[in-house]
Amino acid sequence: RTELAWRGTDSLYDKFFYEKYEAGSAVLAEVAMYRKGMDENAILKKYINITAEMRLAGIDAAEENLKMLQDIAINNNFPKYIALRIQLENDQIKSIRENIAIQEQAIIDNPTQEEYLNQYIEDLKRQIQIIETNNIPMLEYRLAKNIIPGQPIWQNNAISDIENSRSQLAYLVIMSEEEWNENRGGGDIKNEYSGYYPYPGQQETYQEYVAYMQRQIDNLNKTIIIAQKSLDFDKPDMKYVPEGSRNRTVGFLSYSMIVTLFGVLLGGWLIASEYQQGTIRLLMIRPKTRTKILLSKFAAALVIWLVADLACSLVNFITNGIFFGFTDFANPNYTVTGQIGFLAYYIPRLLACVLPILFSFTIAFMLSVLVKNIAVAIAVPIVLYIASIIVMNIFAYSNTMDWLAWTPIPFLQMAQFFNQYSPIQYVIQRGVNLSLPFGIILLFALSVVFTTIAAVVFKKRDIVN
Repeated sequence: RTELAWRGTDSLYDKFFYEKYEAGSAVLAEVAMYRKGMDENAILKKYINITAEMRLAGIDAAEENLKMLQDIAINNNFPKYIALRIQLENDQIKSIRENIAIQEQAIIDNPTQEEYLNQYIEDLKRQIQIIETNNIPMLEYRLAKNIIPGQPIWQNNAISDIENSRSQLAYLVIMSEEEWNENRGGGDIKNEYSGYYPYPGQQETYQEYVAYMQRQIDNLNKTIIIAQKSLDFDKPDMKYVPEGSRNRTVGFLSYSMIVTLFGVLLGGWLIASEYQQGTIRLLMIRPKTRTKILLSKFAAALVIWLVADLACSLVNFITNGIFFGFTDFANPNYTVTGQIGFLAYYIPRLLACVLPILFSFTIAFMLSVLVKNIAVAIAVPIVLYIASIIVMNIFAYSNTMDWLAWTPIPFLQMAQFFNQYSPIQYVIQRGVNLSLPFGIILLFALSVVFTTIAAVVFKKRDIVN
Protein backbone atom coordinates (compact mmCIF):
# COMPACT_ATOMS: atom_id res chain seq x y z
CA ARG A 1 0.00 0.00 0.00
CA THR A 2 2.94 2.32 0.50
CA GLU A 3 3.94 1.71 -3.10
CA LEU A 4 0.37 2.25 -4.30
CA ALA A 5 0.08 5.45 -2.26
CA TRP A 6 3.23 6.80 -3.92
CA ARG A 7 1.87 6.05 -7.37
CA GLY A 8 -1.52 7.49 -6.44
CA THR A 9 0.08 10.70 -5.17
CA ASP A 10 1.87 11.11 -8.48
CA SER A 11 -1.44 10.80 -10.33
CA LEU A 12 -3.02 13.34 -7.98
CA TYR A 13 -0.26 15.80 -8.81
CA ASP A 14 -0.78 15.22 -12.53
CA LYS A 15 -4.51 15.84 -12.20
CA PHE A 16 -3.88 18.99 -10.16
CA PHE A 17 -1.42 20.49 -12.65
CA TYR A 18 -3.62 19.69 -15.65
CA GLU A 19 -6.65 21.32 -14.01
CA LYS A 20 -4.81 24.37 -12.61
CA TYR A 21 -2.87 25.26 -15.75
CA GLU A 22 -4.40 28.76 -15.78
CA ALA A 23 -2.62 29.62 -12.52
CA GLY A 24 0.50 30.37 -14.54
CA SER A 25 3.79 28.64 -15.07
CA ALA A 26 5.65 30.53 -12.33
CA VAL A 27 3.18 29.53 -9.61
CA LEU A 28 2.91 25.95 -10.83
CA ALA A 29 6.68 25.69 -11.20
CA GLU A 30 7.13 26.59 -7.54
CA VAL A 31 4.75 23.83 -6.51
CA ALA A 32 6.14 21.33 -9.03
CA MET A 33 9.72 21.95 -7.94
CA TYR A 34 8.77 21.10 -4.36
CA ARG A 35 6.42 18.20 -5.10
CA LYS A 36 7.77 16.63 -8.28
CA GLY A 37 11.25 18.07 -8.76
CA MET A 38 10.26 19.63 -12.11
CA ASP A 39 11.53 22.96 -13.41
CA GLU A 40 9.45 25.60 -15.20
CA ASN A 41 10.36 24.40 -18.69
CA ALA A 42 9.20 20.89 -17.88
CA ILE A 43 5.93 22.27 -16.48
CA LEU A 44 5.34 24.26 -19.65
CA LYS A 45 6.04 21.29 -21.87
CA LYS A 46 3.93 18.74 -20.01
CA TYR A 47 1.01 20.67 -18.50
CA ILE A 48 0.59 24.13 -20.06
CA ASN A 49 1.73 24.33 -23.68
CA ILE A 50 -0.54 21.51 -24.81
CA THR A 51 -3.90 21.28 -26.54
CA ALA A 52 -7.20 21.02 -24.68
CA GLU A 53 -7.62 17.47 -25.95
CA MET A 54 -4.22 16.48 -24.59
CA ARG A 55 -5.07 18.09 -21.26
CA LEU A 56 -8.38 16.22 -20.99
CA ALA A 57 -6.66 12.98 -21.95
CA GLY A 58 -4.10 13.59 -19.19
CA ILE A 59 -6.84 14.21 -16.63
CA ASP A 60 -8.70 11.08 -17.74
CA ALA A 61 -5.52 9.00 -17.51
CA ALA A 62 -4.80 10.30 -14.00
CA GLU A 63 -8.37 9.60 -12.83
CA GLU A 64 -8.33 6.14 -14.39
CA ASN A 65 -5.07 5.34 -12.65
CA LEU A 66 -6.46 6.57 -9.32
CA LYS A 67 -9.57 4.41 -9.71
CA MET A 68 -7.43 1.39 -10.50
CA LEU A 69 -5.22 1.98 -7.46
CA GLN A 70 -8.26 2.45 -5.24
CA ASP A 71 -9.71 -0.81 -6.53
CA ILE A 72 -6.47 -2.61 -5.74
CA ALA A 73 -6.14 -1.11 -2.26
CA ILE A 74 -9.77 -1.12 -1.13
CA ASN A 75 -10.85 -4.41 -2.67
CA ASN A 76 -7.51 -6.20 -2.27
CA ASN A 77 -7.47 -6.83 -6.00
CA PHE A 78 -4.20 -8.71 -6.10
CA PRO A 79 -4.44 -9.88 -9.75
CA LYS A 80 -4.89 -6.28 -10.86
CA TYR A 81 -1.91 -5.26 -8.74
CA ILE A 82 0.27 -7.88 -10.44
CA ALA A 83 -1.00 -6.77 -13.84
CA LEU A 84 -0.05 -3.19 -12.93
CA ARG A 85 3.41 -4.23 -11.82
CA ILE A 86 4.00 -6.26 -14.98
CA GLN A 87 2.81 -3.34 -17.08
CA LEU A 88 5.25 -1.05 -15.29
CA GLU A 89 8.07 -3.54 -15.86
CA ASN A 90 7.23 -3.69 -19.57
CA ASP A 91 7.11 0.10 -19.68
CA GLN A 92 10.56 0.13 -18.15
CA ILE A 93 11.80 -2.29 -20.80
CA LYS A 94 10.41 0.01 -23.47
CA SER A 95 12.10 3.01 -21.87
CA ILE A 96 15.43 1.18 -21.63
CA ARG A 97 15.26 0.14 -25.28
CA GLU A 98 14.63 3.74 -26.27
CA ASN A 99 17.66 4.69 -24.22
CA ILE A 100 19.71 2.02 -25.98
CA ALA A 101 18.70 3.49 -29.35
CA ILE A 102 19.79 6.92 -28.14
CA GLN A 103 23.17 5.58 -27.00
CA GLU A 104 23.69 3.74 -30.29
CA GLN A 105 23.07 6.98 -32.14
CA ALA A 106 25.47 8.72 -29.76
CA ILE A 107 28.18 6.24 -30.77
CA ILE A 108 27.68 7.23 -34.39
CA ASP A 109 27.81 10.92 -33.49
CA ASN A 110 30.75 10.57 -31.06
CA PRO A 111 32.98 7.64 -32.05
CA THR A 112 35.54 8.59 -29.40
CA GLN A 113 33.02 7.60 -26.71
CA GLU A 114 32.34 4.21 -28.25
CA GLU A 115 34.02 2.09 -25.56
CA TYR A 116 32.25 3.80 -22.67
CA LEU A 117 28.88 3.88 -24.44
CA ASN A 118 29.15 0.20 -25.39
CA GLN A 119 29.67 -0.65 -21.74
CA TYR A 120 26.65 1.45 -20.84
CA ILE A 121 24.56 -0.27 -23.52
CA GLU A 122 25.61 -3.70 -22.22
CA ASP A 123 24.51 -2.64 -18.76
CA LEU A 124 21.14 -1.50 -20.11
CA LYS A 125 20.68 -4.81 -21.92
CA ARG A 126 21.48 -6.59 -18.69
CA GLN A 127 18.75 -4.60 -16.97
CA ILE A 128 16.28 -5.79 -19.60
CA GLN A 129 17.45 -9.36 -19.07
CA ILE A 130 16.87 -9.06 -15.31
CA ILE A 131 13.37 -7.71 -15.85
CA GLU A 132 12.44 -10.41 -18.38
CA THR A 133 14.00 -13.38 -16.59
CA ASN A 134 13.62 -12.32 -12.96
CA ASN A 135 11.20 -9.51 -12.15
CA ILE A 136 8.28 -10.46 -14.38
CA PRO A 137 8.49 -14.25 -13.77
CA MET A 138 8.56 -13.68 -10.01
CA LEU A 139 5.52 -11.40 -10.23
CA GLU A 140 3.70 -14.14 -12.14
CA TYR A 141 4.83 -16.65 -9.52
CA ARG A 142 3.45 -14.42 -6.77
CA LEU A 143 0.10 -14.34 -8.53
CA ALA A 144 0.03 -18.11 -9.05
CA LYS A 145 0.89 -18.77 -5.38
CA ASN A 146 -1.03 -15.76 -4.01
CA ILE A 147 2.08 -14.45 -2.23
CA ILE A 148 1.31 -10.82 -1.43
CA PRO A 149 4.42 -8.62 -1.10
CA GLY A 150 4.97 -6.72 2.11
CA GLN A 151 3.40 -9.31 4.36
CA PRO A 152 5.63 -10.72 7.15
CA ILE A 153 5.69 -14.26 5.77
CA TRP A 154 8.66 -16.46 4.97
CA GLN A 155 7.62 -16.79 1.32
CA ASN A 156 8.43 -13.11 0.76
CA ASN A 157 11.90 -13.64 2.19
CA ALA A 158 12.46 -16.59 -0.11
CA ILE A 159 11.30 -14.64 -3.17
CA SER A 160 13.52 -11.74 -2.13
CA ASP A 161 16.49 -14.12 -1.96
CA ILE A 162 15.76 -15.39 -5.46
CA GLU A 163 15.35 -11.92 -6.93
CA ASN A 164 18.46 -10.49 -5.28
CA SER A 165 20.62 -13.49 -6.12
CA ARG A 166 19.55 -13.51 -9.76
CA SER A 167 20.24 -9.79 -10.01
CA GLN A 168 23.73 -10.26 -8.60
CA LEU A 169 24.41 -13.22 -10.87
CA ALA A 170 23.56 -11.07 -13.87
CA TYR A 171 26.54 -8.86 -13.04
CA LEU A 172 28.93 -11.55 -11.82
CA VAL A 173 31.08 -12.35 -14.81
CA ILE A 174 34.53 -13.85 -14.46
CA MET A 175 37.07 -11.83 -16.39
CA SER A 176 39.57 -13.34 -18.73
CA GLU A 177 43.14 -13.61 -17.50
CA GLU A 178 44.14 -10.75 -19.78
CA GLU A 179 41.46 -8.47 -18.33
CA TRP A 180 42.42 -9.47 -14.81
CA ASN A 181 46.07 -8.66 -15.43
CA GLU A 182 45.08 -5.24 -16.74
CA ASN A 183 42.95 -4.46 -13.70
CA ARG A 184 44.78 -6.21 -10.86
CA GLY A 185 45.81 -4.20 -7.88
CA GLY A 186 42.50 -3.72 -6.10
CA GLY A 187 39.87 -1.05 -6.36
CA ASP A 188 37.07 -1.35 -8.87
CA ILE A 189 37.35 -3.64 -11.84
CA LYS A 190 35.76 -2.47 -15.03
CA ASN A 191 34.95 -4.74 -17.92
CA GLU A 192 32.63 -4.76 -20.86
CA TYR A 193 30.24 -7.21 -19.26
CA SER A 194 29.78 -6.33 -15.65
CA GLY A 195 30.50 -2.61 -15.50
CA TYR A 196 32.08 -1.93 -12.13
CA TYR A 197 32.38 -4.82 -9.75
CA PRO A 198 34.14 -4.60 -6.38
CA TYR A 199 37.37 -6.53 -6.32
CA PRO A 200 38.43 -7.90 -2.93
CA GLY A 201 42.08 -7.16 -3.54
CA GLN A 202 43.65 -10.09 -1.72
CA GLN A 203 43.81 -12.49 -4.67
CA GLU A 204 47.41 -12.56 -5.84
CA THR A 205 46.94 -14.90 -8.79
CA TYR A 206 44.35 -15.26 -11.50
CA GLN A 207 43.49 -18.75 -10.24
CA GLU A 208 42.70 -17.33 -6.80
CA TYR A 209 40.53 -14.67 -8.39
CA VAL A 210 38.62 -17.25 -10.43
CA ALA A 211 38.15 -19.43 -7.35
CA TYR A 212 36.88 -16.44 -5.37
CA MET A 213 34.40 -15.43 -8.06
CA GLN A 214 33.24 -19.00 -8.53
CA ARG A 215 32.53 -19.26 -4.81
CA GLN A 216 30.36 -16.16 -5.05
CA ILE A 217 28.49 -17.62 -8.01
CA ASP A 218 28.06 -21.00 -6.30
CA ASN A 219 26.78 -19.37 -3.11
CA LEU A 220 24.23 -17.31 -5.02
CA ASN A 221 23.06 -20.36 -6.97
CA LYS A 222 22.79 -22.29 -3.71
CA THR A 223 20.66 -19.51 -2.24
CA ILE A 224 18.35 -19.64 -5.26
CA ILE A 225 18.02 -23.43 -5.09
CA ILE A 226 17.20 -23.47 -1.37
CA ALA A 227 14.70 -20.63 -1.72
CA GLN A 228 13.04 -22.23 -4.74
CA LYS A 229 12.76 -25.62 -3.04
CA SER A 230 11.23 -23.99 0.01
CA LEU A 231 8.62 -22.33 -2.19
CA ASP A 232 7.95 -25.39 -4.35
CA PHE A 233 7.43 -27.72 -1.37
CA ASP A 234 5.74 -24.97 0.68
CA LYS A 235 7.98 -25.91 3.61
CA PRO A 236 10.53 -23.30 4.65
CA ASP A 237 14.20 -23.94 5.12
CA MET A 238 15.26 -22.93 8.61
CA LYS A 239 16.91 -19.74 7.32
CA TYR A 240 13.44 -18.40 6.52
CA VAL A 241 12.15 -18.98 10.03
CA PRO A 242 14.75 -17.09 12.10
CA GLU A 243 12.59 -17.17 15.23
CA GLY A 244 11.59 -20.79 14.78
CA SER A 245 12.52 -23.80 16.85
CA ARG A 246 15.21 -25.02 14.46
CA ASN A 247 17.15 -21.77 14.37
CA ARG A 248 16.95 -21.33 18.11
CA THR A 249 18.12 -24.89 18.69
CA VAL A 250 21.11 -24.50 16.39
CA GLY A 251 21.84 -21.10 17.92
CA PHE A 252 22.19 -22.82 21.30
CA LEU A 253 25.37 -24.47 20.02
CA SER A 254 27.19 -21.22 20.73
CA TYR A 255 26.58 -21.84 24.42
CA SER A 256 28.92 -24.84 24.26
CA MET A 257 31.56 -22.39 25.48
CA ILE A 258 29.94 -22.66 28.92
CA VAL A 259 30.44 -26.42 28.85
CA THR A 260 34.00 -25.75 27.65
CA LEU A 261 34.68 -23.77 30.82
CA PHE A 262 33.10 -26.55 32.86
CA GLY A 263 35.33 -29.09 31.11
CA VAL A 264 38.40 -26.97 31.81
CA LEU A 265 37.48 -26.81 35.50
CA LEU A 266 37.15 -30.59 35.63
CA GLY A 267 40.33 -31.25 33.67
CA GLY A 268 42.42 -28.78 35.66
CA TRP A 269 41.16 -30.04 39.00
CA LEU A 270 41.36 -33.73 38.19
CA ILE A 271 44.98 -34.61 39.04
CA ALA A 272 46.35 -31.34 40.39
CA SER A 273 43.91 -31.54 43.30
CA GLU A 274 45.34 -34.93 44.26
CA TYR A 275 48.82 -33.43 44.42
CA GLN A 276 47.77 -30.31 46.30
CA GLN A 277 45.64 -32.19 48.82
CA GLY A 278 48.31 -34.83 49.36
CA THR A 279 46.07 -37.73 48.35
CA ILE A 280 48.12 -38.77 45.35
CA ARG A 281 49.98 -41.45 47.34
CA LEU A 282 46.70 -42.97 48.50
CA LEU A 283 45.62 -43.07 44.88
CA MET A 284 48.77 -44.92 43.87
CA ILE A 285 48.39 -47.74 46.42
CA ARG A 286 45.43 -49.09 44.50
CA PRO A 287 46.18 -52.37 42.67
CA LYS A 288 45.98 -50.71 39.28
CA THR A 289 48.59 -49.35 36.92
CA ARG A 290 49.15 -45.64 36.83
CA THR A 291 47.89 -45.48 33.27
CA LYS A 292 44.62 -47.16 34.21
CA ILE A 293 44.15 -44.87 37.21
CA LEU A 294 44.82 -41.77 35.14
CA LEU A 295 42.64 -42.79 32.22
CA SER A 296 39.79 -43.87 34.49
CA LYS A 297 39.74 -40.40 36.05
CA PHE A 298 40.03 -38.89 32.58
CA ALA A 299 37.13 -40.98 31.28
CA ALA A 300 34.94 -40.20 34.28
CA ALA A 301 35.45 -36.45 33.88
CA LEU A 302 34.93 -36.68 30.12
CA VAL A 303 31.63 -38.51 30.61
CA ILE A 304 30.49 -35.89 33.13
CA TRP A 305 30.95 -32.89 30.84
CA LEU A 306 29.78 -34.81 27.79
CA VAL A 307 26.55 -35.82 29.54
CA ALA A 308 26.13 -32.23 30.72
CA ASP A 309 26.53 -30.97 27.15
CA LEU A 310 24.10 -33.49 25.67
CA ALA A 311 21.60 -32.95 28.48
CA CYS A 312 21.64 -29.19 27.94
CA SER A 313 21.14 -29.72 24.21
CA LEU A 314 18.21 -32.06 24.86
CA VAL A 315 16.59 -29.58 27.25
CA ASN A 316 17.15 -26.83 24.69
CA PHE A 317 15.53 -28.94 21.97
CA ILE A 318 12.47 -29.73 24.07
CA THR A 319 12.11 -26.20 25.43
CA ASN A 320 12.24 -24.65 21.96
CA GLY A 321 9.67 -27.15 20.77
CA ILE A 322 7.33 -26.28 23.64
CA PHE A 323 7.60 -22.51 23.28
CA PHE A 324 8.06 -22.15 19.52
CA GLY A 325 6.40 -25.24 18.14
CA PHE A 326 7.51 -28.78 17.44
CA THR A 327 6.02 -28.48 13.95
CA ASP A 328 9.03 -26.43 12.83
CA PHE A 329 11.24 -29.45 13.50
CA ALA A 330 9.22 -31.39 10.93
CA ASN A 331 10.24 -29.03 8.13
CA PRO A 332 13.24 -30.15 6.09
CA ASN A 333 16.53 -28.38 5.56
CA TYR A 334 17.39 -28.11 1.89
CA THR A 335 20.67 -28.72 0.15
CA VAL A 336 21.72 -28.30 -3.47
CA THR A 337 21.11 -32.00 -4.12
CA GLY A 338 18.09 -32.67 -1.93
CA GLN A 339 16.82 -32.26 1.60
CA ILE A 340 17.52 -33.63 5.07
CA GLY A 341 15.56 -33.80 8.29
CA PHE A 342 16.43 -31.46 11.11
CA LEU A 343 17.99 -34.11 13.35
CA ALA A 344 20.24 -35.27 10.51
CA TYR A 345 21.24 -31.63 10.10
CA TYR A 346 21.65 -30.85 13.80
CA ILE A 347 23.36 -33.89 15.32
CA PRO A 348 26.60 -33.68 13.25
CA ARG A 349 26.90 -30.01 14.21
CA LEU A 350 26.27 -30.83 17.85
CA LEU A 351 29.01 -33.46 17.77
CA ALA A 352 31.39 -31.09 15.98
CA CYS A 353 30.91 -28.57 18.79
CA VAL A 354 32.05 -31.23 21.26
CA LEU A 355 35.57 -31.09 19.79
CA PRO A 356 36.53 -27.63 21.19
CA ILE A 357 35.33 -28.82 24.61
CA LEU A 358 37.46 -31.95 24.34
CA PHE A 359 40.46 -29.92 23.16
CA SER A 360 40.26 -27.46 26.07
CA PHE A 361 39.59 -30.26 28.54
CA THR A 362 42.67 -32.21 27.47
CA ILE A 363 44.88 -29.11 27.70
CA ALA A 364 43.71 -28.55 31.27
CA PHE A 365 44.11 -32.25 32.02
CA MET A 366 47.67 -32.28 30.66
CA LEU A 367 48.61 -29.17 32.65
CA SER A 368 47.04 -30.69 35.74
CA VAL A 369 49.52 -33.56 35.42
CA LEU A 370 52.52 -31.46 34.37
CA VAL A 371 52.38 -28.49 36.74
CA LYS A 372 50.40 -30.08 39.60
CA ASN A 373 48.71 -26.73 40.25
CA ILE A 374 44.95 -26.30 39.95
CA ALA A 375 45.02 -22.55 39.32
CA VAL A 376 47.54 -22.79 36.49
CA ALA A 377 45.88 -25.82 34.92
CA ILE A 378 42.55 -23.99 34.82
CA ALA A 379 43.69 -20.44 34.07
CA VAL A 380 45.90 -21.20 31.06
CA PRO A 381 43.21 -22.94 28.93
CA ILE A 382 40.65 -20.27 29.82
CA VAL A 383 43.02 -17.46 28.83
CA LEU A 384 43.86 -19.26 25.58
CA TYR A 385 40.18 -19.75 24.80
CA ILE A 386 39.32 -16.10 25.41
CA ALA A 387 42.36 -15.03 23.40
CA SER A 388 41.19 -17.19 20.49
CA ILE A 389 37.89 -15.27 20.41
CA ILE A 390 39.74 -11.95 20.24
CA VAL A 391 42.16 -13.22 17.61
CA MET A 392 39.33 -14.50 15.42
CA ASN A 393 37.63 -11.11 15.40
CA ILE A 394 40.90 -9.59 14.21
CA PHE A 395 41.53 -12.41 11.75
CA ALA A 396 38.16 -11.83 10.09
CA TYR A 397 39.26 -8.42 8.80
CA SER A 398 42.97 -8.96 8.27
CA ASN A 399 44.56 -10.38 5.14
CA THR A 400 47.89 -10.96 6.89
CA MET A 401 46.68 -13.66 9.28
CA ASP A 402 45.46 -16.31 6.85
CA TRP A 403 48.02 -18.74 8.27
CA LEU A 404 45.73 -19.07 11.31
CA ALA A 405 43.53 -21.32 9.19
CA TRP A 406 46.11 -24.07 9.78
CA THR A 407 46.00 -23.71 13.57
CA PRO A 408 43.36 -24.80 16.11
CA ILE A 409 42.40 -21.18 16.85
CA PRO A 410 39.53 -20.73 14.35
CA PHE A 411 38.02 -24.08 15.27
CA LEU A 412 37.71 -23.33 18.97
CA GLN A 413 34.60 -21.32 18.03
CA MET A 414 33.12 -24.26 16.17
CA ALA A 415 29.54 -23.01 16.52
CA GLN A 416 30.40 -19.97 14.40
CA PHE A 417 30.78 -22.25 11.39
CA PHE A 418 27.01 -22.76 11.58
CA ASN A 419 26.12 -19.08 11.92
CA GLN A 420 25.97 -17.30 8.57
CA TYR A 421 26.72 -13.89 10.12
CA SER A 422 29.75 -14.89 12.21
CA PRO A 423 33.34 -13.66 11.74
CA ILE A 424 34.32 -17.14 10.58
CA GLN A 425 31.79 -16.99 7.75
CA TYR A 426 33.27 -13.66 6.71
CA VAL A 427 36.73 -15.23 6.66
CA ILE A 428 35.44 -18.04 4.44
CA GLN A 429 33.80 -15.51 2.10
CA ARG A 430 37.16 -13.78 1.77
CA GLY A 431 38.44 -17.00 0.22
CA VAL A 432 40.51 -18.30 3.12
CA ASN A 433 40.79 -22.08 3.04
CA LEU A 434 39.11 -22.67 6.39
CA SER A 435 38.19 -26.35 6.22
CA LEU A 436 35.81 -27.69 8.84
CA PRO A 437 36.84 -31.38 8.37
CA PHE A 438 40.48 -30.35 8.78
CA GLY A 439 39.62 -28.49 11.98
CA ILE A 440 37.75 -31.45 13.43
CA ILE A 441 40.64 -33.80 12.70
CA LEU A 442 43.17 -31.29 14.05
CA LEU A 443 41.35 -30.76 17.35
CA PHE A 444 40.84 -34.48 17.85
CA ALA A 445 44.46 -35.32 17.01
CA LEU A 446 45.82 -32.66 19.37
CA SER A 447 43.48 -33.87 22.10
CA VAL A 448 44.94 -37.36 21.71
CA VAL A 449 48.47 -35.92 21.82
CA PHE A 450 47.77 -33.94 25.01
CA THR A 451 46.23 -36.98 26.68
CA THR A 452 49.18 -39.15 25.66
CA ILE A 453 51.66 -36.62 27.05
CA ALA A 454 49.76 -36.55 30.33
CA ALA A 455 49.74 -40.36 30.52
CA VAL A 456 53.46 -40.69 29.75
CA VAL A 457 54.49 -38.03 32.27
CA PHE A 458 52.22 -39.41 34.99
CA LYS A 459 53.54 -42.92 34.45
CA LYS A 460 57.20 -41.92 34.79
CA ARG A 461 56.96 -39.21 37.44
CA ASP A 462 58.12 -39.81 40.99
CA ILE A 463 55.17 -39.40 43.31
CA VAL A 464 56.01 -37.12 46.22
CA ASN A 465 53.78 -34.88 48.30
